[in-house]
Amino acid sequence: MRDTELPYVSILISTKGRRKLLDKALSSIFRMDYPRDRYEVVVVEETSCPQPIKGVKYIPIPEEGRGIAYSRNIALENAQFGVVAFTDDDCEVERDWLRELVSPIVAGEAVGVGGSVFVKDTGAIGYAENLLGFPGGGLKYYHQTGGNWRKTRYLSTCNCAYLKEKVIEAGGFERGLRYFGEDFLLSFRISSKYPLLYNPEAKVYHLPRGSLGRIFRWFSVRGKTDMDLARFFPRREVYRWFVRSSLSLKLLLLFAFGTFLPFPFWFIIAATGLLYYILMIYRYRFGYRYLGNLSPLLVLPLVKLVMDVGLEWGRISYLIDLWRRR
Repeated sequence: MRDTELPYVSILISTKGRRKLLDKALSSIFRMDYPRDRYEVVVVEETSCPQPIKGVKYIPIPEEGRGIAYSRNIALENAQFGVVAFTDDDCEVERDWLRELVSPIVAGEAVGVGGSVFVKDTGAIGYAENLLGFPGGGLKYYHQTGGNWRKTRYLSTCNCAYLKEKVIEAGGFERGLRYFGEDFLLSFRISSKYPLLYNPEAKVYHLPRGSLGRIFRWFSVRGKTDMDLARFFPRREVYRWFVRSSLSLKLLLLFAFGTFLPFPFWFIIAATGLLYYILMIYRYRFGYRYLGNLSPLLVLPLVKLVMDVGLEWGRISYLIDLWRRR
């Protein structure tokens, strides 16, 4: 695509108290293979000490805890171009990121596009998390596309772009959320009317969580987010998702099934755990092709278990908090 055919784009970043990470993100953006006069960068920072940033449209907002959706809407309001791209302050983009991200929009194939989210310079746990599809689809989704554009319903704001008019038509980012998921909900609303695509060649690198403790804490928040988002989706979809992803339900089914078998329950648990471990490694064996290292595969079943426990704990915590507030 010739430079003169590229659209004008506003790149929007929301941040709070992470200037070192933000500097890396901005440096990667300014190294892009994209005409500098065809994009602007809008940074909305929640801070008590505003510090303007050279080369960007800097918008400080008070530390009032209004949430990420509020910050993203402020960025959207200050975007001057018709295409808006999003990434996070803990991401670094590849040189051709923006070209690849807007290609389906220019081609008229979609009103919104997401891209691949990888990690780098991390250990086995960080790579295992990425293999499992986090953040933003991770290596799992990249592998599933086979290198081709693919229709999708959900986009992550760590790596996506939209026609601005469609975001406004959808009402922008939902401000009534207690946690996160504002990007998930926005893409759900837009995809109910218009096509969204995933382009695996639009690549960013996300800061890895890299430890079981951090993964547990993040998935606890995701569990609370699930519960908070449930009111915006059809009940049938919500029930299906919770049944499919509930660790508690799976354990209850295992216990019920185990009562009919002529084996001690500890043996059933051990046998199930071993089978789970083997099947998980087999399912994600494609990871070795990309990483060339067995370590992420060996820890992957444990990482997935920590994710599931964190998710379940977050949902239970949400319900406990809801009961207490009543």
